Amino acid sequence: MKAILGVRGAFDADGAIDALLAQPQTATFIVTKLWREFVSPAPDPGEVRRIADAFRASHYEIKVALRALLLSDAFWDAKSRGTLVKSPVELVVGTLRTLAIDAADTRPIVASTARMGEALFAPPNVRGWPGGDAWINSATLVARKAFVARATRMSMPGNAGVAATGGSMPAAAGVGAFEHLLLPLPPVGQGVAEAAAERDSVAVIRAAMLDPVYQLK
Repeated sequence: MKAILGVRGAFDADGAIDALLAQPQTATFIVTKLWREFVSPAPDPGEVRRIADAFRASHYEIKVALRALLLSDAFWDAKSRGTLVKSPVELVVGTLRTLAIDAADTRPIVASTARMGEALFAPPNVRGWPGGDAWINSATLVARKAFVARATRMSMPGNAGVAATGGSMPAAAGVGAFEHLLLPLPPVGQGVAEAAAERDSVAVIRAAMLDPVYQLK
């Protein structure tokens, strides 16, 4: 006989999980983790409770929790933009997809994420990486900037990716179009505005991706 959270029984592995899922705190814990991953570092207790109730009522269908979370006002609130730090994998994969870079050899990419603090399939412990602001320190920030700089160089005219934009900003586009697509907040540096003044779309995209705000989501 075993006792799990005040419930006694001859639990096997499935029984132990059932005992945990029977606790309302379990749904709240999972939804809070999802909120910090997709919305902001500061969960709204009322919204978390609402989504957790629906999640638990669905017998823990993850799509129910995600749908409620992604359709919540908080997810779309401008105040939630730029409050989360991209993980190394998010930064690397997102950059490669944005620039349409097809990496035939993925080993340098794996090495890049490790230098940024996320060694693939090798978390520091069973809890995993702490995430959030912990992704950024003096060493990892240098590695992040170096990767983005290298990726954007690979996509200059004559290579695949950003060169497909044609090399000059469309007259109707303006700087805001590229900022909105690439950055969650206005850039903190002058590079984007300077490149926009030259009406060079390749330079605008490169400057935006090298801006510190590109590290956020």
